[in-house]
Amino acid sequence: MIGTSPGSTRQIGNCTQFILLWAVLYQGELAELALRMPPLLRDAEERGDLYAATNLRTSFVPIVRLAADQPLEARREGADAARGWSKDGFHLQHYNFEIFSDGQISLYLGEAEAAHRRISQLLLAKFVLRFRIEVACVMAFVQLLSGITYGAIDHPASLNCASLGNHL
Repeated sequence: MIGTSPGSTRQIGNCTQFILLWAVLYQGELAELALRMPPLLRDAEERGDLYAATNLRTSFVPIVRLAADQPLEARREGADAARGWSKDGFHLQHYNFEIFSDGQISLYLGEAEAAHRRISQLLLAKFVLRFRIEVACVMAFVQLLSGITYGAIDHPASLNCASLGNHL
């Protein structure tokens, strides 16, 4: 239980930092994300915190690389981190890369249809129900950009979950 075990203060700090990073990302503050994430990754690596380091590498590292116009590096780094995680079940780290980050990378590279097929197969194979809100958002993006559109989209790269409703 958080709060009663050794290292619990660190666990609470990690949770707070991850929530903050997600908030920064969803606000579209990619430069801020690029500033905040590297020290957290360094700290996790120095402490040998595989959980925190893998979460950062499967979610935020690929997005920061993508924002720097490095989609292939983003995919490689995220995939490497995801491969290092347990293959038993479907965990947050798998979602972070296989659906969220790689979905964004696919959209950036113009691979919306392939992303739609891949994510649909993952949903069927892994029964990823606990991530359904996030998955619905990513699926909406790939559906929109793979030809299933509902209105004009001036610049697909400008889409985000908050503005998605304006395009449906």
